[in-house]
Amino acid sequence: MGITHVPRPRAPTSGSWSGARPLDQLLEERGLVVTDVVAGAAPGTRRLYVADVHDTDDVRFAVAVPHGDGGEGAVANEATVLSLLHERLPAALSRSVPEVVEWVVGPAQRQSLVVTAVAGLDSSGTHPTNAGDLRRLLVDTITWLESVWQSTSGDLIPVELGRGPVDLLLSRYRGAANVRPAIGALLRARGRVAQVEVVSTATHGCLAPRHLHRSPDGELGVDDWGLGSTASDPLRDLGRVAVDLASHHLPEVVVGRTALATEFRHAVCRGLEVLSVSPRLWRDVLLLAQFEAALSELARGEPSRLALLQQSVHALPIRS
Repeated sequence: MGITHVPRPRAPTSGSWSGARPLDQLLEERGLVVTDVVAGAAPGTRRLYVADVHDTDDVRFAVAVPHGDGGEGAVANEATVLSLLHERLPAALSRSVPEVVEWVVGPAQRQSLVVTAVAGLDSSGTHPTNAGDLRRLLVDTITWLESVWQSTSGDLIPVELGRGPVDLLLSRYRGAANVRPAIGALLRARGRVAQVEVVSTATHGCLAPRHLHRSPDGELGVDDWGLGSTASDPLRDLGRVAVDLASHHLPEVVVGRTALATEFRHAVCRGLEVLSVSPRLWRDVLLLAQFEAALSELARGEPSRLALLQQSVHALPIRS
């Protein structure tokens, strides 16, 4: 069943920065303390986790803090995306995403955003490693995505997944012996998805396991929307969460001959069908999502995703 197209609403404003109080004042007034600092999803951002001073395991809030180039824009963008989500999502679903609390003057006197902690945030770092848990988290996350897509659907747009990275690949690595086998496969994958239109939806932009949290009672929470969008290509979220959860199993998933591979294929195909996209494109979505992530990591000097992409390409059925 496909998504019903609805007119796209104008995104609400993110809030007022003028007159914001210092973060330290907020912490003191509410009896809170910063318990952890992690890199944000968006470049140039950090995330502070804030808990009750008497129970530091109980994370109450997250604070999005800019600290480098592009950070301020990413923090403001998160506020805009979260405002849209809480306007459009059903009440039960809105609990899975942070809610804007207030703007504060954060570290280095920078405009920072305080949001509520999502379910399970205090158990971050306990992501699944065995195949059964990986499959369950993938299925649950795609079910969650489907609800977000249904609630935030807008206009039909061309599929953006892989467009920029494939162009960059051709300009930067054409003729390089170690990546040449991947070029043809990625070009074919991009050529097929380029013929498709998909409904625009709100997107997370970095739907990696580190941003997925599950409370003890199984409730899913999705944190850090600095790379989010109010209307973008939902295939990016679908592909990213699938390849990240597959991790080193990705070549196995692409081959499609094991129980794990079958579960991953079924989950991705189900997401594609909800978006009225042919499930035959499931491998293309995975390869292009892996390549987008690989280029981001390569820019930071981390080649592991690119090596995994090459392994996955070599594992493709001959007709792919």
